[in-house]
Amino acid sequence: MEICYSIAEKKDLPGWPWWVPRQAYLLRVILVLMWTRMAGRTSSSDRMTRTSISLPEDLKREMEAAEVNWSAYLRDAISERLKWETERNVAEAVLLNEKLRRKAPKGWDSARVVREWRDRR
Repeated sequence: MEICYSIAEKKDLPGWPWWVPRQAYLLRVILVLMWTRMAGRTSSSDRMTRTSISLPEDLKREMEAAEVNWSAYLRDAISERLKWETERNVAEAVLLNEKLRRKAPKGWDSARVVREWRDRR
């Protein structure tokens, strides 16, 4: 295997230091491509897991009579609920932060305090 250190041959490898062998650069590119392809195949959003629920028999019969893709419907409903829960948690955190925030005492000069601490160094 020939290792090239020529600057002229490295011009076509943008962002790669000229002193690193061309083969190392190409190996890195191949590994990154392989990793991204493998990551794409094993993406957690592509994989499905099976979950069971218990329903009364009459409700199950009604669901079978309706021509609805219940799996897709429930996936969407669960996603929406989780999004709502996340937004609610953020809203609660903001409210809690506002509740805990204290006003500065009257006459407080933050620039003076910062200057005092800097002068202590």
